[in-house]
Amino acid sequence: MNFIKKFIHSSPTMADRLPTRELRAEPEKSWYVQCLIFLVLLLPFSGWTQSTTGSQSHLEKIRQRGELRVITRSGSMTHCETAAGTARLDCELARLFARRLGVEARFSVAEPGFRTDRMVAGNQADLAAGAFADVSNGFPLRFGPVYRQGAGWVLPMNEDVSLYVEVQRFFAELRATRRLEQLLDRYAEYPLPEPDQFASELGQDFKKRLPGLKHWFVRAGRHHALDWRLLAAIAYQESRWQKQAVSPEGVRGLMMLTQTTARELGVRDRTDPASSIMGAAEYLRRTLDNIPAEIADPDRTWYALAAYNLGYTHIERARQLVRGKGGNPDMWVEIRKVLPRMNRLPGLGRAHKKNHRGTVAVEYVDRIRQYYHHLVGMTTPKTDSLTSGPADSGSV
Repeated sequence: MNFIKKFIHSSPTMADRLPTRELRAEPEKSWYVQCLIFLVLLLPFSGWTQSTTGSQSHLEKIRQRGELRVITRSGSMTHCETAAGTARLDCELARLFARRLGVEARFSVAEPGFRTDRMVAGNQADLAAGAFADVSNGFPLRFGPVYRQGAGWVLPMNEDVSLYVEVQRFFAELRATRRLEQLLDRYAEYPLPEPDQFASELGQDFKKRLPGLKHWFVRAGRHHALDWRLLAAIAYQESRWQKQAVSPEGVRGLMMLTQTTARELGVRDRTDPASSIMGAAEYLRRTLDNIPAEIADPDRTWYALAAYNLGYTHIERARQLVRGKGGNPDMWVEIRKVLPRMNRLPGLGRAHKKNHRGTVAVEYVDRIRQYYHHLVGMTTPKTDSLTSGPADSGSV
């Protein structure tokens, strides 16, 4: 310390560079400032700067190895089965981030009894996806942005913040472009009334009613390049897989085709399962083909389902409303918000104020999405994406 004092007092040029007002008014404070400047001047002559600048950052190491190591927790929203091509929310985000870095995402599932936070802190992974971002359990961790139900990404805590900064930029861009909101909607499981009763009823109908109809769903799906489980989900929403179902409005059959629609499709007997399923599949395919090409799946499918229920003219009107508000008309999450507001708009029919058809259309899509999700989980081989179904199911 005496050496430092001698060096500083013998260096007038250094003192001249300091604010003289502060030196006179606060001599004790100025002493610490002088010490700090001395240490900064000393750094180039020490080996510390050279070793620090010569080492790679965390981000550079990831790019050099060519992979982002991600740990997930087993669960319906987080489990990644890369061999089967599944794409859950957390895995999808991790893949997008890895693509941003120009590397591949390598997923590991934390085994029971192993904590993801401990594995990240122990440098066994670059980040944990879907971890709860409010409890560190004593481990040195950094928490990324929370994006669903208190969960987000967890990163190791160290002096290197390169990965953390890039994660923050990544999520900021996702939010700015509404891409995060779109992904949250894509993997959302909208609640159904009395879910336990629903699961029980669907399970029973799956065993008793679906086997006699599956052949026709698969056949129609292949013919029109549709996932047969999507057709089955529509049928379950329309009639609970009952061949002779009749609505109060007189719509009848498994797929509840109106008489006008059936006539246009050449369906003579709406109560015939084969004719009803094939006709509905053709109608859905026509609707899908009418959706603008810039709308990608799965949003494209949700648009088609809403149009299937409400009519394409009203979906296009909803897109115009979204566009007029400065939103993205190609994102279902935007249309989903606008449709209920169209309940009181003219052109939805004489009884639109009573029926709330915009709201009904949104609920219609939500229910079919849930049914489809459950049917995917109840069939083999399992897939989680409308665009990556098994070979015999076609694609939407």
